[in-house]
Amino acid sequence: MIPKMEVIKRAIAILDALSHNSQGMKFSEIADAMRISGPSTLSRMLQSLCCYAAVKKSHDGIYTLTPKVVQWGQNITPKLSLQQVVKPSMERITKKLKVSTIVFEHTGNAMRCIEKISDELSPSLQTPGVILSVCIKLIGSYWIMSENQKYEDNYAGDFEDSQAYKYLLKTFAEDAQKDGCVYDYGKNFPDNNRLSVPIHFNGKTIAILGAGFTPGRLKEKGFRKRLTAELLTAAEEVSYIISEQDDV
Repeated sequence: MIPKMEVIKRAIAILDALSHNSQGMKFSEIADAMRISGPSTLSRMLQSLCCYAAVKKSHDGIYTLTPKVVQWGQNITPKLSLQQVVKPSMERITKKLKVSTIVFEHTGNAMRCIEKISDELSPSLQTPGVILSVCIKLIGSYWIMSENQKYEDNYAGDFEDSQAYKYLLKTFAEDAQKDGCVYDYGKNFPDNNRLSVPIHFNGKTIAILGAGFTPGRLKEKGFRKRLTAELLTAAEEVSYIISEQDDV
């Protein structure tokens, strides 16, 4: 008797072979594809699949998949892209705190902006689709640099003051360790203060979720703390969804 798991494996192999041949297959062709020498086992399996309406046999002996199997495929929920997963959180943060939000995805040796939601009273951020180098002036790129030594030599970019650069980098590291966010204090762009948090997958930072706001917003009691909390919650939610999708 064939073990149950082997039966399932062979049944899936039959369905897989038929899925790649829309015109159908003869018995001999299925046997060749599955490398089965004895016809009796394959005959029984095809008969069972036909009984359960997963496969049908024409009058001239051609086996094809039935609409039932096609329906299985249509019922599969496709995985959401990072943009689709993160956008609702961005919209929530922008509406709630009146800030501009943005997401950069780490791709190859650079960062690609995949979504931006602007608030009319907040600074404008980069345009979706733009690809930029990992450097201190790119929002949240500290998270990527800190996990990838290859960026360290060029991370300063065109930052003019070396002492100010070292101090800001030190502050980034302290904020990341203490608060789980990176805040640039308006040092890169005077009229644009920015906060960012990492989005993780398999223990690595794969993207950056950030927000931009005018310096005057810091006069609001608890503003930075509220924004940090919102960003961290969103990043955690997005990281969880991405991880769960990968396990499906």
